[in-house]
Order: sequence, then structure tokens, then C-alpha cells
Amino acid sequence: MLYAIVALLVIILDQWLKYWVAGNIALNSGVKELIPGVLSLVNIHNEGAAFGFLSGGNARIYFIIICGVFTVAVIVALATNFISGSLGRWSAVFIMAGGVGNCIDRILYGF
Repeated sequence: MLYAIVALLVIILDQWLKYWVAGNIALNSGVKELIPGVLSLVNIHNEGAAFGFLSGGNARIYFIIICGVFTVAVIVALATNFISGSLGRWSAVFIMAGGVGNCIDRILYGF
């Protein structure tokens, strides 16, 4: 249950941060440095997965399907204790939550 609560909080934080970036950083040209020289936020729309993989055309539906399958796989892996170590379990939760956040963006906005 704790995994589900944390995943939901990560998804909410992910969506809030993207909303904030869209309203406060210019698209394709703005940069907000959080830690100078270390961490910056930019506003760029990516229609695919990492580095534009699965971008354009009907690839959007494939991205959504892959995200759904991965999410179910992580839930099953956690429920069956397939992933036994604490670090592995929490890593899977955070990666899944990030993927779900990106999937929400693809469904609502297409990028």
C-alpha cells in the first residue's frame, strides 16, 4: 500500500512540475537554473519516448501500450515479490510512476 501512495504522490508532483514549467518557462528557449551549473529546467515538447524514440504518426498508441504493460508488470513484480530488495522495489516504483506521468501527458497532450 505504501508503494501505491508514494507512486501516486510522485505522479501528482510530476504533473504539477510540468504544469509549473509550462506556465513559467518559455517553450524551446527558456531555462530556469535551480542549482547553477548542476540542475536546470527547460520547456521542450517531446512527442516520443527517450530521445524521440517512438515519435510521430501512430507511435503514440504504441507508447501508451508499452507504458500500460510496463505498469502492470511492475505491479505484478511487487505483488509477487519478484523484486525482493528494497532498493530494487523502490526503484521500480519511481520508474513506473515517472512512466505513468509521461503516459498521462501523451494521452492528454500528445507530447
